[in-house]
Amino acid sequence: MRVQWISGGDRCRLTKEYNVQVAGIRFTIPSGFEWDGASIPSIFWSVLFVTPFHHTVRRAGLLHDWLYHTSENRVLADSLFLILMRIDGANWAQRTIMYLAVRCFGWIFHKDKNDGK
Repeated sequence: MRVQWISGGDRCRLTKEYNVQVAGIRFTIPSGFEWDGASIPSIFWSVLFVTPFHHTVRRAGLLHDWLYHTSENRVLADSLFLILMRIDGANWAQRTIMYLAVRCFGWIFHKDKNDGK
């Protein structure tokens, strides 16, 4: 994954197209896409022992943000977020808390804010 940090250091921009396969589905995220990592409020960094661009959540955050930006299926985006965190080594507590957070509050950030799913 090739990225450029954006001024302020809390966002990244892909500088090269990125391909990821999870649950048998291949996704291509284009160069230029910007994301804020796994959107973890800083108050929880010490509780979860993970920051938004930590290696155990970086790819999951990227794919999740891309799918929230492009897909109408929040359930799929949230499920793949959980699966990819497991694959990349996030522990059970980290995965569970972060998954429940996107299920409960993700509708606020999803491109179709009225879907409620």
